[in-house]
Amino acid sequence: MKSFLLKVELHHDKAPYDYDNLHKQFYAVGFYRTILLKDGHWYDLPHGEYIYNSDDDLLYVLDFVRGSINLAIPGIAEACYASRKQKSYSITLAESEGVSALDTYKTKYVLYRANRRSKLPPGVVLV
Repeated sequence: MKSFLLKVELHHDKAPYDYDNLHKQFYAVGFYRTILLKDGHWYDLPHGEYIYNSDDDLLYVLDFVRGSINLAIPGIAEACYASRKQKSYSITLAESEGVSALDTYKTKYVLYRANRRSKLPPGVVLV
């Protein structure tokens, strides 16, 4: 199974409110804001970052992400296609072969331990 690390940045005045809609939409389709690391603990990802585990290819996931953003925030456009006054977003999507993106890459990280069960994938408990 592959792991995808997604970063979404919203560019408009109402972005703080739209992130709530985005978090709900992504959670419903399996993009989570927490990651399980080798130490056995769950950690919160930075704001606007998500983990998604799937066997799908990168281009399929990219299209899926675009569609999910458009469902969560009607009228938004990708930054490269948006006019100056239009709501827009930028995304970064990285693919890793493995359950956790951070298991594959040699990475230094500073993440807070997860403390809200509502952000975890379904059926998971805090350790």
